[in-house]
Amino acid sequence: MNLTRAFLALEKENEAFDSMKNVLCISPFAPGLHNFVIQVYEERNRLDDLGSLYQEIKKVFKEPITISTLYYQSAERLVSCNKYPHALEMYRKAIEVDPMRSDYYYQYGMALYHEGLFEEAIVQFEHVMKINPTNGLACNNIAYFHYCVGRVEKAKEKYEEIIEKGFEM
Repeated sequence: MNLTRAFLALEKENEAFDSMKNVLCISPFAPGLHNFVIQVYEERNRLDDLGSLYQEIKKVFKEPITISTLYYQSAERLVSCNKYPHALEMYRKAIEVDPMRSDYYYQYGMALYHEGLFEEAIVQFEHVMKINPTNGLACNNIAYFHYCVGRVEKAKEKYEEIIEKGFEM
């Protein structure tokens, strides 16, 4: 990160971006590093190019879990910066690589919710329930989002299902 900062101070942007790419290849799971990368891209008004960086890094890894976690970590950091459109893209890529991670669908659904995309969020929470039928929070969100879009009877059915399943919430 210090090398990247030095390159940026010297106005050597290409070298700085190569440095960030290299360090992400070494440590793809470090949340602080993803925060740093996002900050640099945002300061340079290049946040739309972030996907290209991760696409390049993806080529280095063979294990799907590493690739999906790389995207997921980026998505989580983008959400923490309220960059939801960019986070949605990263969540989609994480899910594409590892479609059996219910937590990816859950967080993707929450990001969709923050963007007011209730219907799409419901779909993601239904994926969660298929993978992990005991996820009471996803079940609750399905009910709540049905209510939000005006389907009160459907919401009521879902809440009754929650009671039947004995979810504690």
